[in-house]
Amino acid sequence: MQGANPCLWHNLGEIMREIKVRAWDKENKAMLYPDEEQFIWYGSKIWLQVCWPYNKSRNKDVRIENLELLQFTGLKDKNGKEIFEGDIVQYTASDMSSTNIGTKSKHKIFFDNGAFLIEFPTNKGEMCGLDLRVYNQSSEIISNIYENPELLER
Repeated sequence: MQGANPCLWHNLGEIMREIKVRAWDKENKAMLYPDEEQFIWYGSKIWLQVCWPYNKSRNKDVRIENLELLQFTGLKDKNGKEIFEGDIVQYTASDMSSTNIGTKSKHKIFFDNGAFLIEFPTNKGEMCGLDLRVYNQSSEIISNIYENPELLER
């Protein structure tokens, strides 16, 4: 970039993450995975190139209000699988100071206040969000809140 501070530009490059999105189609109850073609917006409609399980590739016109867009967090679980908003992960406690080492629990991934968080219950029974970057390597994706919401029933 002409006129840009090369050190600043380099530092920005280090913190950038790959932008990926998937979408939950509320009408058809299906998760849509766009391929390399990105979302193209047309007013209140969105055009997706999606890969469907029953058909190798198919274009589908989908109304934006029927979609729940879910961002890639930029992080992977302990198996190297990409973590998205709305995923349900199984966390295995690994904190050496904890008496719960090895205990497994299920948690939802969400985005709030500019950060990707993992939902944990507090001692008072309320829910709070903790920084996913601390927990992703001790977690494994098991599903998502759209296809298997019952996994989070407590």
